[in-house]
Amino acid sequence: MRIDLVQGYRQARWQGLLDGQSATVSRTGLSDTVLRLSTYLVGAPPLKGEEFKEYRKSVAGSETIVGTGIALHLPTGHYLDDKLLNLGSNRFTIRPQLGVVHNRGNWSMELSGAIWLFTDNDDFFGGKHLENDPLFTAQAHLVYNFRPGFWIGTGIGYGGGAQSSVDGFENSDRVGNLLWGVIAGYPITPKFGIKAGYIGMRAQERVGADLDTVTVGFSYAW
Repeated sequence: MRIDLVQGYRQARWQGLLDGQSATVSRTGLSDTVLRLSTYLVGAPPLKGEEFKEYRKSVAGSETIVGTGIALHLPTGHYLDDKLLNLGSNRFTIRPQLGVVHNRGNWSMELSGAIWLFTDNDDFFGGKHLENDPLFTAQAHLVYNFRPGFWIGTGIGYGGGAQSSVDGFENSDRVGNLLWGVIAGYPITPKFGIKAGYIGMRAQERVGADLDTVTVGFSYAW
């Protein structure tokens, strides 16, 4: 079993038209904390030392792994109840996941899906009650491993659903987002590494956002 804890710090800027006039707003602060538990269902047994080396040799040509996980988004992010745009969500989100990875030589092919289940926000923009339908997502990735810890990958994904209602009135804001990106990882030490990438997103529905994101992250394994 694997346990991940993710805490982000964001600086965001929105620009658009408000009553026909150009408007800009910025927010800086913590995002919601994400706690994730995951485990393998098929393949990749938990081994150490020589056992792990022997297993890697036995599957050097081809290997298929099936795993599952669940992520919990905690309402810890920066949130202002009198503002419409925020870095935090002021509610819990539960995200069950299922994924398949097929390794062949230096290549890895990945396919995953998830469902986002949202609790209600009872203090949304002036004390209103916000609800959201589930959000369904799917992703496909192709990764090339130059050597252990040094890799580069690309992928594409789609997310749809999550129509909201405020105080019982439905909004015309169904999500339909197409995403793509490229990311690379490099080991600085055997246990410590860095990864960086670009993610693009374009809205496929009438309401949405077009985003370009650059990410940098650090990882530590023990």
